Amino acid sequence: MTFSSAQLRFLKAFSATGTLALCVMLSYWELYWGNRFELAIPLWLAPLLALSAGGAVTAALAGAICLIAPGRIFRVVVSGIWGLSISVWLQLSFLNRFCTYCDGTSFTDVWPLAIFSLVVWLIAPLCAMYFSRTVFRNVGKLALVLIFSQATAVLLQWLPWGGDSEDVKYREYTIAVNEKFTFASDCNVILLVVDAMGEAMFKRVYDADADLRKSLSDFTIFDRMTSTIPETRFAVPSMLSGKIYFGSREVGAEAAHSRWLQKVLKSPDSLLNKLGAAGYRREAYPYALQTVIYDPELLDNLKPVGTNWSALTLLNEHFREKICPMFFSVLIGRDNRGALRTFMTPGEEDPLNTLDRRKPFDRRFRDLLKASARKGAFAKGFKYLHLHGAHMPIVTDEALNYTLNTSVSRQLRGALGNVELLIAQLRKLGIYDRALVIVTGDHTDDYSSEVVTLIKRPGEHHDKAVFNSTPADVSEISATVLAEIGIGNPAASLFARPSVPGPSLPRRSNVGLRESQGQWRRGGDRIDFDSAVTFPGSCHLDEHHLWFNTFTSDLTVRNGTGLTLIAMAISHNCSYVIRIPGKLATTGKYSVPVRDLPDGVYVLALDAEQNGVHSQYFFDEYLTIQSGVSKLSETYVNRPLRPMRRGEQIVLSPMLIPPCLIPPAASHPENTVYRLDDKDSFGLLLPPPEGKAFSLTIPFRTSGLVNGRVICLAGGIAVGEALVSAENLSGQIHAVIPPEQYPRDGRMEISFALKGEWKGRKILISKLSLQ
Repeated sequence: MTFSSAQLRFLKAFSATGTLALCVMLSYWELYWGNRFELAIPLWLAPLLALSAGGAVTAALAGAICLIAPGRIFRVVVSGIWGLSISVWLQLSFLNRFCTYCDGTSFTDVWPLAIFSLVVWLIAPLCAMYFSRTVFRNVGKLALVLIFSQATAVLLQWLPWGGDSEDVKYREYTIAVNEKFTFASDCNVILLVVDAMGEAMFKRVYDADADLRKSLSDFTIFDRMTSTIPETRFAVPSMLSGKIYFGSREVGAEAAHSRWLQKVLKSPDSLLNKLGAAGYRREAYPYALQTVIYDPELLDNLKPVGTNWSALTLLNEHFREKICPMFFSVLIGRDNRGALRTFMTPGEEDPLNTLDRRKPFDRRFRDLLKASARKGAFAKGFKYLHLHGAHMPIVTDEALNYTLNTSVSRQLRGALGNVELLIAQLRKLGIYDRALVIVTGDHTDDYSSEVVTLIKRPGEHHDKAVFNSTPADVSEISATVLAEIGIGNPAASLFARPSVPGPSLPRRSNVGLRESQGQWRRGGDRIDFDSAVTFPGSCHLDEHHLWFNTFTSDLTVRNGTGLTLIAMAISHNCSYVIRIPGKLATTGKYSVPVRDLPDGVYVLALDAEQNGVHSQYFFDEYLTIQSGVSKLSETYVNRPLRPMRRGEQIVLSPMLIPPCLIPPAASHPENTVYRLDDKDSFGLLLPPPEGKAFSLTIPFRTSGLVNGRVICLAGGIAVGEALVSAENLSGQIHAVIPPEQYPRDGRMEISFALKGEWKGRKILISKLSLQ
């Protein structure tokens, strides 16, 4: 068959544009397939939409290219589009995963990654255009090679190699949430799992908050509870069935786990079956798949999967983040690396995304509970609910607002606010006294097994919560529920055992523990934190020891030869060091004594040595020791203050806040910069003016592409400004503060107005000087 010149040009253009479209579509299908059980979307819908959109775009783009006159420009454009297909493939299969791996990098340090991303994107198109004669002549064959390579890699993932095709009806049913907080009018059994709520972290939050202690006063707190397999998909089924999973937990064993899940949950002795036989309406709202099975014989809040446009929107938004090049994300001021992970929640009527900055998981839970709690027409009801809790990512505070300036304990406190709201709503509806409420962790924030379980029985009231230290396992929750509502063996209840009074202090776990060697010894005068990063773990105190855990894949030192904890005393400018045996591990537990340290306020840092090279991690909490009593705090309480001196320069360091600065409300002590927008300000203590104006010099940089002015305000009055543009993203403001603007108390509020094309950008301040 012979083609005319116009037909041949169209085929060449169609080969290039079709390759580009198929590279995008195959990755879209791959993303959908990997999350098909978590999205209430029919199997045919996503591929059909992708194919329709891809075909239309391909034909339109090919037709537009054919409008270019035949010749060198047409050849170069077609070759460049084919090369762009390789860039898209690299972005979708490599670059976004690489950027996710670098998720620990702060936003201000992503420019090298962004430049690397830009270089990778440009290599293939530029090479294809440079060798355009060869590429254009063979564009059809090259298109087939590229499409075949990517299609083969994708199709291999679709084949049922791992035996993960066990039918669990996730494609037939999905969770209906319209009655999530419709409670039974008489008897309610509520199992609320607070993800990653370990015993130690819970006790830290509980001991520090009188309001929380009052809200939980009617509960019995089992503080020697163990999660035999500290992982959600194993712990929650154990709570619902009373059985413990002993099978393989390796990747590829999903089908074996699915078969076990169906077996134990469909067993006549399972909690769901027993409650169903007793006339209870049974509802489950899981946080992750493979914790319950979507079977209408067991759950009453299921509905057939239909065309769920909100779930499709979630898929499209996720894919848009995935395909967006990192250099473009940085230019528009969006750091989307955290959004590139796979989904974490099952498909519901209203799909939940734990990484949604506007409405994080637990905040959506709170808003829905506050707005829709009511009594239903049914008398008996069981609900399994789940909170994000202390689980990573740690991105919310006590008020469940999205922020990176937070901690595990603050996020857990916000989640426990939902427990308080649940109790309040049950009281308001008049069904609290008849309710059995169980609040439990499934694992700790470092995936160990020392969890805590709180149980409030029907009609039970205390002046304060009762701690019970009888050893138990989360698999015993099922039998306890059945016993306490009168349809199970009373002897199987945790309350049937002799009560063991327990303290409110966290217990010690020696599993995988590494304790320090020797005593604290005097170190250098100061620690340089400029190259340090935040410690990737959590810590807590008991009477005499500091305990810290690591659970992360982002540690830069994995095979170190030495590990040293440094405590720098802020008040008297000296430091103390203590040796810990072994190397820093991605998952580990460590303990050091604190009773030998003198009174003072300390900044803690961990020094990990590898082949003579040291990497430092600083803890984002202060250690305060007073009269031998130690405590951890996120703020440096009673920090001495003094005015800034003329001629003095301030350089911000992690945890070391200058005595003349009052940090912004949104700031955290670990910050080496202040990130400020129009609503933020920081306090600066000034010396007496003595009749002379103050000259304040503030170097700054911006968080993205901007064109406009940065105006510095002192006490709300403009005192200096600087221009910024796409070519120059940093600058320096020389602000002049006349004596008549001097505040009576010496504290001047410094803020910035951003004028021009900013679109949500921030300015970053790392140092300032006064003349």
